Amino acid sequence: MTFHRAFDECPDPAQALETVIALGASRVLTSGAAATAPEGAAAIARLVQLAAGRIGILAGGGINGDNVADLVRMSGVREVHLSTKDAEKIRRVVEALNR
Repeated sequence: MTFHRAFDECPDPAQALETVIALGASRVLTSGAAATAPEGAAAIARLVQLAAGRIGILAGGGINGDNVADLVRMSGVREVHLSTKDAEKIRRVVEALNR
């Protein structure tokens, strides 16, 4: 089970993360409580550290081929979520991650 970006509305992300872990979710989809995941990269990095491998942190929101590599490097996430109807956008993301 993946906990939705409603997580970003929680006032205490550290406590919310512990609650989601206790509920048995396998990952949390988050933008780091920012408008986009790249803008929330520092907060996402803190969640990755707090999670300590107990739950996956899935970065989502505003991710594209121009920012995905920096986001992954800065935040430490191993998974990203993007929604698109544009296959070329997906190709650019995959290419950026394979560089």
